[in-house]
Amino acid sequence: MRKMLILSGLFFNKKGNQSFLNSVKGYNKEYDVTLITAATMNSDVYISKERANEFIPNLKIVSVINPKVIDLGKKIIGFLRNNRKNSTSEVNSNPTPKVDGIINLPSTKSSYISFYFRSCLILVYSFFYYLKNKPDIVCCYEINAVRASFLLKKVFGAKVFIKLQGTALGASLDKLEDEAVKKTFAIDILELKKGNVFDGAIMTNDGTLGDKVLQYYGYISDKILFINNGIEPRFTFPKVTSEVIEKRKSENLKDRINFVVVSRLTSWKRIDLVLDCVAKMKEVDSRDISLTLIGVGSESEYQYYHSLIKKLGIEDSVQFIHGAPTEDVVDYILKSDFLLSLNKYTNVSNPVFESLYLSTPVITIEQPDLVSVIGPGESGCIFLPNSTNEEILEAFVNEISKMNYPQYTTLLNYYESYIEHFPTWEKRSNFELEFLNDKVLS
Repeated sequence: MRKMLILSGLFFNKKGNQSFLNSVKGYNKEYDVTLITAATMNSDVYISKERANEFIPNLKIVSVINPKVIDLGKKIIGFLRNNRKNSTSEVNSNPTPKVDGIINLPSTKSSYISFYFRSCLILVYSFFYYLKNKPDIVCCYEINAVRASFLLKKVFGAKVFIKLQGTALGASLDKLEDEAVKKTFAIDILELKKGNVFDGAIMTNDGTLGDKVLQYYGYISDKILFINNGIEPRFTFPKVTSEVIEKRKSENLKDRINFVVVSRLTSWKRIDLVLDCVAKMKEVDSRDISLTLIGVGSESEYQYYHSLIKKLGIEDSVQFIHGAPTEDVVDYILKSDFLLSLNKYTNVSNPVFESLYLSTPVITIEQPDLVSVIGPGESGCIFLPNSTNEEILEAFVNEISKMNYPQYTTLLNYYESYIEHFPTWEKRSNFELEFLNDKVLS
């Protein structure tokens, strides 16, 4: 069996996006896979190595981060932060930089140190691994591994492809030469430029225009696989399918409306707007309005949204869950009448696809990238204008407060088409393996 070496700063999440796990699982079908990771292996965030091997038998995992390495990193970053204390007031007196309306802090010394510290660890481990094992192909999974992969390519002539789950640069595609953008995304830009010598690139189509970003930085279009994420196998179980059919027979929206959001809590996801929509609906609609918010974020983000929920007076109507396993997400979507996705830049996301797959209508923003993926015309979506928060809020209330059950049923008739439209992870991994054989290893 051919050998694949995967280099990454990631490991397999306990909650949220499972694309890394599913990607490695797919490669494991045709390759003897070794993963060298610079993730912290924090048990609150990641599954254990033992659990990973239950999902992916025979996967060899090399963790380059251990407690001593973490302690050393903390000391270095702490030293840098202490040295910056004297300049804090000067920094805080300057306007916070913004790129496309989102506050972005320029990369700090500590963030550079953290990033390149991990990159160097991956580089050292991968160099000696390659010398000993001579893998047939190297996967550079996200930008933490670019330096190491670049070295293996230049020194050993390794066959290398880069795998990216999207990019933060898509929203600034027409401004990539602006100094503010270069400063904000300095690490991303520098590493992407280095990767254009690789033999191929797989970019997830999450609406962030990743294929165009890669081409801008010199990647050859013929060597780019631009592809949607797959649907989790859990969504295709017969029990789930039967629940979908039953859902379409029930009389929804008569006395209540249940919304669900599955999202990270970063600012451009506009969770604050979602909460405003729920609060406004409670004012104007006599039905029981509720929201299940499944959000993954930092402790400060959790605190902010809890305080906002309290400020809006909707504590009794919002169930705020700090992330959930995939199987629970399926159940929450099935029990809801609508999924809300009001992101600023793109709503091409797995929660949207999964909801449509489960015949749960989606309320979202009318953006060309999403329309291009799910197809024009009737789609099981309610599209709101791509406009200001105030206009989106007004359109949301106008649309949903007037919606009754007969209108709702017209949104439930697209289940069969989406089964064909969105591939499972198994189908997606087959596309990737074919790409590797035809474009990278040829």
